[in-house]
Amino acid sequence: AARLTPWQVDLSQLSGSLPRLFIISTDSSIDIDGNGITIDARKEHTKSWTLEYYYNNSVNTGADFGAWRGFLFNQTSTEPQGNVGSKLHNITLRGFLNAVEFNHNHRRKVTVENCTLRTNVWALFPRGANVVISSNTIIENHLGGAYCEYNSRDYLFADNIFRDNNTRGAVAYGDI
Repeated sequence: AARLTPWQVDLSQLSGSLPRLFIISTDSSIDIDGNGITIDARKEHTKSWTLEYYYNNSVNTGADFGAWRGFLFNQTSTEPQGNVGSKLHNITLRGFLNAVEFNHNHRRKVTVENCTLRTNVWALFPRGANVVISSNTIIENHLGGAYCEYNSRDYLFADNIFRDNNTRGAVAYGDI
């Protein structure tokens, strides 16, 4: 059954310079069905902040968000012919530095579908290759909806809603 209340995740015990809640590094296809869950990593003092607050006030990404990442995909081999690849779907992620990210050497096909990525620093941090981003709601992320690094390739964005990303108003970044 779907969880009716958000998972108020405590990330304070995650350690390392780049703490992540989930790391997917197997070279087998994996299906992650959130079943409608919300994983809310927002700090307590930011939970009442409205979109208007983000636009009108200075936000300190370190103090107000922290360094936690939600999902990191680091699947380094491509999938066998005819394999559907990995999938992340039916989940809402809030309050992460990067909600969903891919490592530079990621190669396996991944589909991110029917997710809501809201009030993170970056919703998507694509690197590597072979990712489909479809039918997602990507809204109100502080620095942007997607930050595609230098070796991002073979990414397909289709039927997504991008709205009110880059609430900081940085010159170089914005909605896709």
